[in-house]
Amino acid sequence: MEPRPATAADGLAKLAPSAGLMRLHRRSLTHLLLMGGTAADRACLALAFHRASPLRRGPFLQVKGDRDGARLQRSFQSALLTTDGVAPDDLLRAAEGGTLFVDRVEKLSLATQGLFLRFLDRLSPAECGEVPAVWLGRITVGSVAPLESAVATGRFLPALFDCLDKVRVELSPPRRNGGDA
Repeated sequence: MEPRPATAADGLAKLAPSAGLMRLHRRSLTHLLLMGGTAADRACLALAFHRASPLRRGPFLQVKGDRDGARLQRSFQSALLTTDGVAPDDLLRAAEGGTLFVDRVEKLSLATQGLFLRFLDRLSPAECGEVPAVWLGRITVGSVAPLESAVATGRFLPALFDCLDKVRVELSPPRRNGGDA
């Protein structure tokens, strides 16, 4: 029997998370950390988790830490400074009720990382007398390289890493010829 030629679907199948991992986390809104692979690999996987989540009818918004860091910082500031949620024209408002996928999270400035951490703290379930969460959605982040090295060198906040590292999916490193597009 001759082997059949490879197709694009074969490549996507290699990226699909295990059935057990999808089954375990598809109904939760647990933060996801996608490390390695190419930008397209991470985006494909983030979208697969979004489509299997309870928020699949909501928006899927992808932003990049190196390109959209300033806009993301303004969105976090707005969400933290207002009592009625986020401003109508920001990234958090655009992703509300769905998934916000921040790829290349390692490229965010330390100031933006600090705001990101404060925002995530506000998403925690309210305890006795605390202000309830003001945003409903899932946060998924992607990184080209393991974030542990960025934490070790002081380029990434350890507390933010701990908060985001709830469900980790590690992808094969990108091939040398293509890099991370």
